Amino acid sequence: MTTLETLVAEAHHDTADRQADFSLEQMKALTTDAPPVRDFAAACHARRTAVVCEANHPDQAARHAARGCAAVSVVTERHHGDVIDLLRVRPVVEIPLLQRDIVVTDYQVWEARAFGADALSLLPAVLSDRELVALYQLVRDIGMTPVVEAYSTEDAVRAGDIGAELVALNLVDSARVAALLPPLTITLAPAGADVVLLGEGPVMTVLVPRGVRSPDSRSPGDRR
Repeated sequence: MTTLETLVAEAHHDTADRQADFSLEQMKALTTDAPPVRDFAAACHARRTAVVCEANHPDQAARHAARGCAAVSVVTERHHGDVIDLLRVRPVVEIPLLQRDIVVTDYQVWEARAFGADALSLLPAVLSDRELVALYQLVRDIGMTPVVEAYSTEDAVRAGDIGAELVALNLVDSARVAALLPPLTITLAPAGADVVLLGEGPVMTVLVPRGVRSPDSRSPGDRR
């Protein structure tokens, strides 16, 4: 079993355990008390180059927001975080939260909304075409912003095929692959050398992982 297959199996197992303790219907009901959704796509559109900073600790998230990050990425995959981190981070910032995880079930989508996510990542690499379309639509129907993460050219093409408006390109040749996407697609990429190349498109958003210093108080878009 590959590492990815192991992570997917763990995601199914963990979700089944949580659902056994707290049913899907209970989770859906919990979303009625969730805070209003913040517009992640609008936050990306607001600047020529926006920065999404990764943080699972409230203090770190607050610092990122104060320094001009457009949104905060909260990793909830079992080896790097927990869905509870969303509840800890949300009260200390007013910018949108992107939840990044291995999402394989409807339950996780409703859970994301209930715990305060404004946007949710989807991985074509772990989903069939039918599953990708269904989860993408559910994220939208609930009111959140779906972000499709592409780790290969095939992933990016599949994202384009379903009309994904936000695509995160985790590729060495991100600039080339970005050209395969529709012109109005908001392209997200890891902080690094491809940022300038991708920045030639309509909108560029940079994902800054934990351990990388967030921008200073000047607008990230003004510093490029």
